Amino acid sequence: MNDSMPSASSGSHPPVPPPPSAEATPEKPRRALPVWALPAVAAAVALTVGLGAGAIIGGSGDVRETPEYVALAAERDAAAAELAEVKVGREEAQGRYAALAESLKDIDDRTAALVERGKELDARSADLDDRESGLDDREKAVGTAEKKAAEKSFDDGIWTVGEDIKPGRYKVTEAVGGSCYWSITRTGSNGDDIIENDIVTGGRPAVVLRTGQDFTSNRCGTWMLQD
Repeated sequence: MNDSMPSASSGSHPPVPPPPSAEATPEKPRRALPVWALPAVAAAVALTVGLGAGAIIGGSGDVRETPEYVALAAERDAAAAELAEVKVGREEAQGRYAALAESLKDIDDRTAALVERGKELDARSADLDDRESGLDDREKAVGTAEKKAAEKSFDDGIWTVGEDIKPGRYKVTEAVGGSCYWSITRTGSNGDDIIENDIVTGGRPAVVLRTGQDFTSNRCGTWMLQD
């Protein structure tokens, strides 16, 4: 036996050849699906997705029976009810606004009427003021005339010239109808110192009176100072 050859009894194995390198092994080209196979693949994918969704939805396959759909439906119904309430409230508010606008228009009309009435009353008040001022002027004029007339006239009684009546020539305003008695006496004599007297039964007697005399008139009427 040749010594250079290993024996079987020595327990050694023959050498393993090294694996082929990646560069030495050529990559097999991928084969593209033929065009006629694309619809089949799409159908298979859709079927897989549908089965998954069905498993998620439930055994019956009705989405309306899922808790998510029931919750969304309840929210939708609540939102619809709230929207209906909002619409009703808006309609009521619009009605109240229309009534308020009508009331405001009525108030504006009444205010305008009151303003016009106030203008009329102001005009009437100004006219009354003018008339009252005219009446005041007339009353003053009449009062002045009456005062002047009173200063120039007197009736029956005993008068002191220079104190009660002015000195001057006096004459009765109307003819006497009966017996008229008049007398002129010295002031302070109590009627005893008679300067002049007379009894008149008709006509309009006249006298001249001076300061320091008293004049008595009985049933003669009104005596007027002659200018």
